[in-house]
Amino acid sequence: FEQYKDAAASDPIPYLRTWYFADDVPELVDDFTPPPLFHTSDAFRKLPEDLQPPFQWLFFGPAGTQSKLHVDIWETDAWLGMLEGEKTFTLYHPAQRKYLERELNEWTDLMAPPNMELYPEQHKAMPAQTLLRAGEIIYIPRKWPHHAVAQS
Repeated sequence: FEQYKDAAASDPIPYLRTWYFADDVPELVDDFTPPPLFHTSDAFRKLPEDLQPPFQWLFFGPAGTQSKLHVDIWETDAWLGMLEGEKTFTLYHPAQRKYLERELNEWTDLMAPPNMELYPEQHKAMPAQTLLRAGEIIYIPRKWPHHAVAQS
């Protein structure tokens, strides 16, 4: 991480994402206990443990690290807790997908100028944006396209 934090702005920023830490450092699993509220509607918890998908991940990256606009796997609900730093989240109601998605999972690039040829109605999409700070949690409803950029 140290070798990348001062990379030139034009360099691609490395992003360790969707690291399923339980495989590599299983003792960390006990350090992350979601509040009971987050499990009350988790249908995956009804499956035998060996069939439950590995949806406890960690994401690491310096300022400028970003995710592309996307909808989470299997269009599931998600919650993210910020351990350190700040990250800007941009979310769109599922009804806005028609302005942002050309084909299934082919999304516009929010960090580039709008491509009016491929996404002629992108300007109609109405985002909701928030800054997630250390110690805060964000809930992302299922099917909501979202994008995140680390600020620090």
